[in-house]
Amino acid sequence: MLPKRLPPVVSAPVQDAAPTVIVPVRSAPPAQPLPPVRVSAALPGQGKAEQTLVVPSPLPIPAPSQVVVAPAPPAAMRPDEDLVPVRGLLTQGDTALSAGNFVAAIAAYRDAINGAPLSMAPRLKLAQAYLQSDRRDKALSEAQRALALAPNDPAVQQFLMQLDAETGSSDGAVARFQAVAAQSPQDPNAHLELADALWNNGALSQAADEYQTAQSLAGPHTPAARQAAAHLARLYAAQSRYADSLAALAHAGAGGYALALGIVQSRADTLRSMLDAGLGSMDAGKTTHEAFYKTASDAAAQAQALADFVVKVTPPSAFRVSHLHRVLATHLMAQQAAVLVNYVETSDASFSGQAALLEKEAATEMLTAHAAEQKLGLWDTPHAEASN
Repeated sequence: MLPKRLPPVVSAPVQDAAPTVIVPVRSAPPAQPLPPVRVSAALPGQGKAEQTLVVPSPLPIPAPSQVVVAPAPPAAMRPDEDLVPVRGLLTQGDTALSAGNFVAAIAAYRDAINGAPLSMAPRLKLAQAYLQSDRRDKALSEAQRALALAPNDPAVQQFLMQLDAETGSSDGAVARFQAVAAQSPQDPNAHLELADALWNNGALSQAADEYQTAQSLAGPHTPAARQAAAHLARLYAAQSRYADSLAALAHAGAGGYALALGIVQSRADTLRSMLDAGLGSMDAGKTTHEAFYKTASDAAAQAQALADFVVKVTPPSAFRVSHLHRVLATHLMAQQAAVLVNYVETSDASFSGQAALLEKEAATEMLTAHAAEQKLGLWDTPHAEASN
């Protein structure tokens, strides 16, 4: 069966106009979202111990996610005399592509590129042919070359979004935002969007560099700088780099405590899932004891690091009690993971029961913390938009 066909690029001359830069809109965070927060004043007169973060009341900070952009209009080309000699080749390629003859279509489009090397349209058509023939790496490469020739062209932007939708990656988004950042190297928002795309694509080190660039360009105490710091704090925490996360939280502004809560909840959920899945798989005979021993050991180290992180985050005065419950919850999680290590080492079923009890108590403490915060109005809605 032939792959699903895509309509070829339609070439239509339009009047010269100023280029339009498509700036995609940030979507909702991939992590479980925090409820909206009411702002409270920070505790006055607190001492500032080394590596201890004192932050104001929580406001939710969005984390990066897959960018969703409305489809662009059909491709519109500027009149280009270079295309005149190759229009026959383009038509030949379109006909072959419509018939599912990818080899002939690719050959025709390549010949058209050779005849008009500075024109975007032949390269975009070649990218479409590659994508339809499941040669996605080549499709991305040709689309990037087309983007370099026409960075603001809607048809190229749309194709890169389509590429991401079909491949499940963020390669197209990275290419689009790299082009935007190259055009506006002093724009912090361009680097912030590029960092989000890189994070979505798994390029964590590059994402961190772009967040730092955005923060530096934005200047201290600006909304863009706070947003970059917030995303950087989440990125570091996702890698269990909690000292770096604390340092970034110090620059996150009024949303710092809410962001810390989000980090704690997200990491706790991840560790809980890691332990539950690993234990279930081992008990079902799907993985070895050695494999789960490594999982439990890693989870124990990460849970203890998370517990240390929570201790170093100082809450506003109104939330001291609820924060203590969160501290206790993370320490219980660390104990649970350590007990599971003992279970694997000894095969003593009593350790399994003890671990289950510790998991239940940790969940209870987390729920108690949330209930106390909710009673104080921490999760009310009036100031939800203030963190954006």
